[in-house]
Amino acid sequence: MRTLSHYIAKSYLITFAATVAVFTFVLSIGGLFKLSDLVAKGVDWHPLLVVFGSGIPSALSFAIPISALTATLLVFGRLSADSEIVAMRACGISLWQVMRWVLPSAMLMALVCLYINNELVPASHYARRSAFASLTSQNPMDLLEEGRPIQDFDGLTLYVGMRSNQRLEDIRIYDLRTPGQTREIKAKYGTVTVDTNTLEIVLALEEVTIDPLSVERPVPAYCDALTERIKSSGRKKVYRKHVKDLTLGELLVRIRSVELDAHEQVEDAAKHRMNMSVELHKRFALSCSCVAFVFLGLPLGIRSHRKESSIGIALSLLLVFSFYLFIIIAQQLSNYPAFHPDLLTWMPVVLSILIGTLLIRRMR
Repeated sequence: MRTLSHYIAKSYLITFAATVAVFTFVLSIGGLFKLSDLVAKGVDWHPLLVVFGSGIPSALSFAIPISALTATLLVFGRLSADSEIVAMRACGISLWQVMRWVLPSAMLMALVCLYINNELVPASHYARRSAFASLTSQNPMDLLEEGRPIQDFDGLTLYVGMRSNQRLEDIRIYDLRTPGQTREIKAKYGTVTVDTNTLEIVLALEEVTIDPLSVERPVPAYCDALTERIKSSGRKKVYRKHVKDLTLGELLVRIRSVELDAHEQVEDAAKHRMNMSVELHKRFALSCSCVAFVFLGLPLGIRSHRKESSIGIALSLLLVFSFYLFIIIAQQLSNYPAFHPDLLTWMPVVLSILIGTLLIRRMR
C-alpha cells in the first residue's frame, strides 16, 4: 500500500512541477516581449528587471491552481487508460483512498498560494507600479508604443496606431479619471513632446472627436485641434497603495477603517468595503481552488479513458475558464453590495467539490 501511494504521489508531483513551469512561462511571455521592446529603446535595465521579476508571483498565483487541475487530469487519465485504476479497485482500494494520497499535496499547494496571493503578489504589484514610475521619470515617451493599449498612466489608457518619432496617427485616449464615466478622445493625427519643466507628455491632437464632452454635456464634440497634457506622467511618483497592493494584514485593517470613517457617505463606504471584501475573498478562493480542482479533476480524469494528454489539457482549460468566470463576475459586481459578490467568489470552489464528490460516489 505504501509503495502504491508513493508511486501515485510521485507521478502527481512530477507532472505538477512540469505543468507549473510551462504555465508560468506562458503567463510571463507577454512581459518578456514588452521588456525586449523597452531594452531595444535603451531604457535602463534595472527597473526592467524589477518589472519582470514582479510579474512572476502573479503568474504563479494562477499557474499553481491550473497545474493542480492539469496534473490531476493527466495522471489519473493515464492510470485509467492503463487499467491501473481498475486493478486498484479489484484489490479493494477505493477512490477515496486514492484521493487521500493526493489531497495532502493539494492542501500544501493551497497554503503556498495563500502566502503568494496575500503577501508576494501585493508586494510585487506595488513594486511593478513603482518601477514603471521610474521608467516614466527617465523618458516618458519610451512608453508610447504603437499598436498596443498603454495603461502606464493613472486614469488613462492610450492607443497609438502608428508612430514615427514625434508624429502619431490614429490616437485614442480613454479617460477614466471621472468616477462612473469613460471619456473617449479620438484623433486622426497628432504630435508628442515632453514639457522640460514638468516632464509631462504634451499631445497636440488634430481632427479630434470627444465623446462625451463632459458630465454636464454628455454628447459628442468635434474640433480641429486639441492639446492634451498627461499630468504627472514623467514625475517620480509615490503611489498610495491601491487595493491590489495591500497585504492580508493591511487589507483587514483597511476594511475595518472604512467602517469607522464617519466622513464617507454610507453608500460609497459600502461599495468601497465590498470592493476590498471581494479582493479578500478572491485571494482565499483562488488558493482553495487547488483542493477543489483535485476533487473535480480525479473523477473527470478517470472517466476520460484517454491516453492522449491533449484531452486532459483541453478539459483543464475549459474548467479553469469556467472557474475564473465567476471571479470576473464578482469583481464586476463589487459596486453592488446587495448582491454579495464576495460570496460569489466561493461558488466555483463549492460547486467543484460537490460535483467531484458526487462523481466519486457514483463511480464506487
